[in-house]
Amino acid sequence: MESLGCAGGMEQVVRNSIGFIAFLLLALLVCWAGCQSAPPAEKPPSPTENLKPLVIQDGYQLLAGPGVVSIRKNNLPIKTIPLEEADVKLAYRLSAKPSGQAPLMDYSIDSAVVLSGSHLHYVVELKPEIRLLLKYPRSLHDEGQSIRIEKEANRLYLYADGWLLKSYKVSTGKMPWYTPEGDFRIVNKMPFPKGRDPESPMGTRWMGLAVPYSKDERGNKWDGGDDPRSPLGQKFGIHGTNDESTIGTPASGGCIRMYNRDVNELYDLVDIGTPVQIVP
Repeated sequence: MESLGCAGGMEQVVRNSIGFIAFLLLALLVCWAGCQSAPPAEKPPSPTENLKPLVIQDGYQLLAGPGVVSIRKNNLPIKTIPLEEADVKLAYRLSAKPSGQAPLMDYSIDSAVVLSGSHLHYVVELKPEIRLLLKYPRSLHDEGQSIRIEKEANRLYLYADGWLLKSYKVSTGKMPWYTPEGDFRIVNKMPFPKGRDPESPMGTRWMGLAVPYSKDERGNKWDGGDDPRSPLGQKFGIHGTNDESTIGTPASGGCIRMYNRDVNELYDLVDIGTPVQIVP
């Protein structure tokens, strides 16, 4: 009887062992099937995966991506600067440039790079601090002098060979149609009057713009027809003012007003024939 009991117990142990092994095999099978059907874990994208190297300057590496430029040093990110354009390229480098020297005559620059987009240039300063120093519109002209005037911003940009020399705050027409829009040229220059009277409504300098009849919206609206002064550069021009409080606002009768100190400087920098683009 005892031997029969031992045999029965052994049989139970064997059955339990077989059940456990079967359970273990089933679990392994389920796990294997799950692993086979589950997609592999994706590697998180690298922060530099979509960036392209632009330039290395003074130990800093600049990489550009869609709408950003990343500044790194020793492969470690330092700063990311947002841009308004998706694609930029290196235009030129600036090192130890004093103010008064072209380009960017208003700025003394220790170390910087100029990046070029389709519509804007971006000046990224690296020393003494990393920052977007300024951005400015590209010129239509890659050779010689040119001027761009933005009515909404009341800002005049002076370029040489497509690169910014100076930027000035101005005043344009008090009504949208007062200041003509389009591509014109400076056709005359004169001190006005005698270049020394800050009390003159026209300030100390005059640079006349050849505006064709078709662009003379103010003449067509108010003077009853074409104004012969317009294409001769006697109606629209860049000049000073005796009311400098209006500079930076839309306040003129159609001309481009400037601070007298600024118009004196611009007068000495530009030549007759300089193209002038005026945009909204």
